[in-house]
Amino acid sequence: MIDPIATIEQAIVARLALLQKMGRWPFTCKYIDSYGGQFESAEEIAQAAAKAPGLWVVFDGETGTLENGIHAATLTYAVFVLARSFSPEQLRHGGEGVTGLYQLIEAVRKALVNQTLGADMTPLVLDNIIPLWRGGPQGGGISLSAMRFSTVVDVEVPADYELDGNVCSTPLYVTSWDVEGLPVITDKRKVFYERHDNNISETESWPAGSGPEPEPAPAFAGRWPQSR
Repeated sequence: MIDPIATIEQAIVARLALLQKMGRWPFTCKYIDSYGGQFESAEEIAQAAAKAPGLWVVFDGETGTLENGIHAATLTYAVFVLARSFSPEQLRHGGEGVTGLYQLIEAVRKALVNQTLGADMTPLVLDNIIPLWRGGPQGGGISLSAMRFSTVVDVEVPADYELDGNVCSTPLYVTSWDVEGLPVITDKRKVFYERHDNNISETESWPAGSGPEPEPAPAFAGRWPQSR
């Protein structure tokens, strides 16, 4: 998938807007779109009240693992759910002409949980629902929650070794193994390690009287050996 973060965010917005357009909900949201920083302060939340009931979608972070050259990215998205009423009961449950917060949450849950949105990803999972603002009559009659969903997408990111020399033309360390199985580490600046009483200490140049200066060891590739 090209640009999975943006692709999935846009797909979530499109799915929510499509369900409303198809009349699947017993209410109409004034706003369904991507989040643009409307809830970063109490003042901004109050300004967003004019768009309630509304849904805002935003990318909320990523974790990942790498196996066999495939990056498995766990992407998290938040759907901000905003309701407004000066009646505490209607603010939660809704009423005549009023869409309550719980109604919005259930609609979004059914719209997204276990859905792949037509994309090459695992079905969306609802991770948590976090109340962010319980305004009530004294706080502008606004109630705001964030619903967090996650999915896993495989992203192939091949290693490009041809560029390594341009980025780091003088590797800091190159590694080989001595006859006793202990690592001998040198670099192209002739930093080497001498053993003293089973310890390894670093000096900056090859000491006089120690024989011919060794050639730098070949670059180490692969995994460290488990045993010798």
